[in-house]
Amino acid sequence: MANETPSELSSEMKVGALFFIGLGLVSSFVFFFSNPFKGKGEYKVRFARVVRLQAGDPVTYNGVKIGSVSRVEPVLDKDEQGHDVAVVQVDYTIDGSLKKMVLIDATSVFKIDQGLLGGSALAIVSVGGTPIKATSEKTPPPRGIEPVAIDETMASIRSLVEENRVEIKATIASAHQTVEHVGEMSEQVRDLVKENRAQVQTMIGRISDMAGNIGELVKKNSDSLGQAITNIKDLAKQLNDVVGENREQIRKAIEKLGIAGENVGAAAKTINETVSENRESIKKTMDGLAKVGPRLDKISENLELVTGQIASGKGTLGKLVFEDTLHEKAVLAADNFNQRMEEIKPITSGFTTLKFIGGIEAGINTESGVTDTYAYLRIEPRPWKFYQGGISYRTAPPARNAVREDPDKFHVDFNLLIGWRFFPDDSDQLYRLTIAGGLIDSQVGGWVSVPLLGEWLDLKVMCRAKDNQRDITARRYEEGSALLRATLEAHVWRRVSFVVGGDDLIDKPGLWCGIRGELLDNDLRNIVTVAGLGK
Repeated sequence: MANETPSELSSEMKVGALFFIGLGLVSSFVFFFSNPFKGKGEYKVRFARVVRLQAGDPVTYNGVKIGSVSRVEPVLDKDEQGHDVAVVQVDYTIDGSLKKMVLIDATSVFKIDQGLLGGSALAIVSVGGTPIKATSEKTPPPRGIEPVAIDETMASIRSLVEENRVEIKATIASAHQTVEHVGEMSEQVRDLVKENRAQVQTMIGRISDMAGNIGELVKKNSDSLGQAITNIKDLAKQLNDVVGENREQIRKAIEKLGIAGENVGAAAKTINETVSENRESIKKTMDGLAKVGPRLDKISENLELVTGQIASGKGTLGKLVFEDTLHEKAVLAADNFNQRMEEIKPITSGFTTLKFIGGIEAGINTESGVTDTYAYLRIEPRPWKFYQGGISYRTAPPARNAVREDPDKFHVDFNLLIGWRFFPDDSDQLYRLTIAGGLIDSQVGGWVSVPLLGEWLDLKVMCRAKDNQRDITARRYEEGSALLRATLEAHVWRRVSFVVGGDDLIDKPGLWCGIRGELLDNDLRNIVTVAGLGK
């Protein structure tokens, strides 16, 4: 060592310095990035199974990242009967500054969120409670919701399609043939109407003339007809009441008609015998009546004098009968009434074209399981304009553990729309374009409808904002910013339609199926009439 030169010592010192500097860098890298002293997961949750969840994946609380997954491993657990079952335990950590902010209770949900492009995250959804505590013997791990893998769902759908490929193909072909037949039928009906347009117009004109003549005849005799009908109704009612109240007495009276006839015959015989026996007394009575004749003539003269005074307008009774004042007041009252009716005629004339349509519509998104039920009332003051209002109720997806709503509140959505129809088609008696806008499920939106096969098939496209301002555990919460739905509406009956198409086409496309029924004001009137006849 004594023979070593200063240059050799300097080289060894350099090598040693470089070694310690490298060791320090490696230690810093391990400490800051791997953190060997970091907790191995003081919080735990158990699942029946997991999907693509591994150590290092994020942990979120109501959508905000609060930590990471430390370990995912299978463990043994006990079921309700005390038997061993295999479950998956997920250990995770929470940043120290956020532990007090994570509140959980019995309604909190632990689930696994899957990304569309891969990767998963442990998600905690909770609306309140107490700060989360580390897992121990006193606080066993909570149980999470079993996830549904996207690839498993797609595989099930693919398997279902493969198993029913022949039936699906046949259904599509049948639907195509049905649409073609409906189109051919509508073309034949349209051609038939065009070929006989002159005859149809002539027939309609004759029917209109006949209706006008009947209306004029009824109008001229409306008072007499009305009075006659009223009298007939009253008489029929009275006869019906009398027969109903005295049915037993009438039956007995009919039975006694024969006895009554015999009694009348006996009475006539008795009268005849009485007249024969008292002929002299009857003769004296007739002589007395002859003497009363001059007195009756005097009374007749007095009556003639009184009626003559009335005819000349003398006396109180004569003035009352022949004074023009009463007549003039009656005429003036009638004129005033007619004037008032003319003044309100512009107000009431619009009600003759006013229509009321009530309806109910229900549908379901087969992908998400969300259902929507809608009851509405549509008012059409004009054929090309309408106002529509109603209420709707939308359910949450079955996979969401929605919080319980306050039963004392009215948890429904409101719908208020104003619509216009454009491009009338007289040949098909419809409008080629319908547009409506306003509130749909309490959100700003609108829809457009176009007929494809006359009055048999329509295309409808609806778009509205989504209700994304609520808590994610609420029933009416919706992910995304806008809902787009495109459907075909087949009017199979006059008042019933089937609806099928695509729902939520922007975020999570799914099949939408529904049914709608409507009831017009004439239908309501007919129902009331039938109910009245049935009483």
